Amino acid sequence: MTAFALLGWGLTLIRFVTGFPTTVFVLTRTLRKVAAAKPRLADPPRLAVVVPARDEGANVTATLESLLASDYPRLEVIAVDDRSQDDTGARMRAVADADGSGRLRVMTIGSLPDGWLGKCHACEVAQQTTDAEWILFTDGDATYAPDGLSRAMRVAVGDGLDLLTLIPRTRFGGLLEATLLGGFGLTMLGVGRAWQMRFAWSKAAVGAGPFLLVRAATYRASGSHEGIKLSVVEDVDLAGQMKAYGGKTDVLLVGRDEDVAFRWQPSAWGVVTGLTKNAFAAAGYSWPRLIVGTTLLSLAQLFPYVAVFWSETPLLSGWFVSIVLGHVFFAVVAWSMALPPAVIPFLPVALLGILLAFFRSAAVTTRQGGVRWRETFYDLATLRTATSAYNARLSEMRAVRVKPER
Repeated sequence: MTAFALLGWGLTLIRFVTGFPTTVFVLTRTLRKVAAAKPRLADPPRLAVVVPARDEGANVTATLESLLASDYPRLEVIAVDDRSQDDTGARMRAVADADGSGRLRVMTIGSLPDGWLGKCHACEVAQQTTDAEWILFTDGDATYAPDGLSRAMRVAVGDGLDLLTLIPRTRFGGLLEATLLGGFGLTMLGVGRAWQMRFAWSKAAVGAGPFLLVRAATYRASGSHEGIKLSVVEDVDLAGQMKAYGGKTDVLLVGRDEDVAFRWQPSAWGVVTGLTKNAFAAAGYSWPRLIVGTTLLSLAQLFPYVAVFWSETPLLSGWFVSIVLGHVFFAVVAWSMALPPAVIPFLPVALLGILLAFFRSAAVTTRQGGVRWRETFYDLATLRTATSAYNARLSEMRAVRVKPER
């Protein structure tokens, strides 16, 4: 057997070892499966849901109405109109008036202080107005099943968690959009090592903006949103901050259910452009880190499609087996996301789309010298400094990790 053939089988082994745990996670760690083993809460703790929104007039009504339709008994909803230029605030107040129960409070933020990202500031302001034991941070375009919050709270309280994040069901339009969503899901779950999130020995932290449920005491003790006030990937960084502090964290998939659902982007190109703000930030605003990461991803996931044609016996080579494994893993993720089976052959397209999104994000951010988000500009030097400070603080927190009181 040649060295080239051995390399193919070596890559197959690596791909299996790294992909199998993620596949098991996808098949077993869904909200409904985990919650089914938890008893109903005899004395449900108070839950405050924070809904920051800017220019979400087209979506926020459905979000708030779905939350108010929840069967969770001790619930308050705090809707934050964050400097909207459309009718977001008016729609929020209309829902509150129509509900009439007093469970929905509407806050208005007229300006953004220096040194804050808009969403982080809105969440911080809102959380200071509640004394609920649990806080859920969500987005103004997500919708909830009536029993979704109750199910999530059973898991969070029953497992003694400090943070639970849910990967929501993502609605989509055409086949190409679904393919790119599948590629993003595969990359996030695999590269992000989502299956390691619940283990204290791992630094792996995953967060999803539409659902970040936190124990208020641990959230505040670890730094709240003030500790990540300039984070562009605030969902991931909040999870990382609470885990570094010593909090018990977990991530579950909503899967094919509708407990939490949203339409992330309006089109396939929207999936690519929607990562402009986040992708380079995920690489720490570092070109070398981005190049190394994407090169490794390309060698592991894309190179086998070329190498298989250089093999003496292509269909019996490790390169071909590696390709098959990749599509099997992709099929499992696609099924869990309720994507059509037609996306499965297009794994290379999905991966190329993700690579395009990362390099486009880096190029745009570097060219304009920062990130522009929701009509506010954040310069790159400040973001890099904040990222370095965040990483240093997490290292210090891990060195003196505490066991939060519960």
